[in-house]
Amino acid sequence: MKNRQQSDTTDSDLARYRVIAELASAEMHEYRITATGEFILEWVVGAEIIFGVSDAELQQRGSNSFLLPEERSKSEIREQAYHRGERVEFIARIVRPDGEARWIKVVNQPFLEPDTDRLCRLIGFSTDVTDQQRAARALPASEFRHRTVIELTPGFVCEGQLNSDGAVEFTWASPSAKDFFGCDVEEFNRLGWRHFVPAEYAHLVLERIRRTRAGQDTIDELPVRTSRGELRWVEMKSRPLTGGDGALRRFVALTQDITERRTNEELLRSQAFAFANMSEGVILTSFRGSIRLTNPACDAFFGVKSGELIDQCLSELPTDPPLVLTPDEIKSAVERFDRPIHRALRVQQRNGTTLSLDVTLTPQTLRGERFWLTVMQDVTERQALEREVL
Repeated sequence: MKNRQQSDTTDSDLARYRVIAELASAEMHEYRITATGEFILEWVVGAEIIFGVSDAELQQRGSNSFLLPEERSKSEIREQAYHRGERVEFIARIVRPDGEARWIKVVNQPFLEPDTDRLCRLIGFSTDVTDQQRAARALPASEFRHRTVIELTPGFVCEGQLNSDGAVEFTWASPSAKDFFGCDVEEFNRLGWRHFVPAEYAHLVLERIRRTRAGQDTIDELPVRTSRGELRWVEMKSRPLTGGDGALRRFVALTQDITERRTNEELLRSQAFAFANMSEGVILTSFRGSIRLTNPACDAFFGVKSGELIDQCLSELPTDPPLVLTPDEIKSAVERFDRPIHRALRVQQRNGTTLSLDVTLTPQTLRGERFWLTVMQDVTERQALEREVL
């Protein structure tokens, strides 16, 4: 695929695409296909995010120069699909100029001339999926073939303007916005944003409008009520777009449905509150061991302040031996995720005291997401009494 030639894409279009790419941490591109079948890169935005080079350098080098040799051989098969007008999604491995190998997911949509069915253009979107790929490859190879660990985050892109009276008017939105709200852009504008946002959260939207007018990027979470009457939580990232004179012209926003995440967090907080007065220490972690919540007894066991252990991994806790699952336990958790795991550990507190703990890790599933509930019981005195008896 060659570098860029003369393009009919306007600077305004590129500015819009660049904002979308930055908000989505992605790269966007468009190829023009000549009568001889040559792919000419018309424009690209977000190359630095994915390929680690400027847009201009990517246009000069072409995206295939970053692919590993075994990946390049697959390009011909994909080109055949493009000529048939088929949308293609694929994952490929690239090597950036600094030598770092990364995995990217590419979605390309071809466009055929209506009269001749000749492939004339190709528009695409690339995202970095290295973390997901590494997580998948950490599983045994036999397990990996039967699992998909890459999940597409639901969301939609929209563009709007702030009128002189302060009203928000959306000019366009991706199709998934209609699926989410249950109405199109015209109906949304007719009803107004206050129709969809609960009154007690209206001040958040007004503050968001104020910051957008001031030229600031915004990231907010707020509830919205769809036309179907459903109450959903969304995260909206937006960026103002200004003209050459610096005046605010419009804004672009990337919105994601975070209802399940919010619900899970509320359930976890409720569960942690129920354990707050227990003598046993309680830790709630993600499936991979990242600590989400702890109770006061747990903090006391490790001699830390409330919240100090959040985002640490279970294996990083100062226990003897370390709280690490065996390969068989990991395999069992992946396959069934229904068997508690027991451990006998010692904890060296910061004041020098050593505690003996009986630890039980119990699997939990909340709205499709896996967690570990770890309960720790202080058995120091009991073991001391047992030693005296013996």
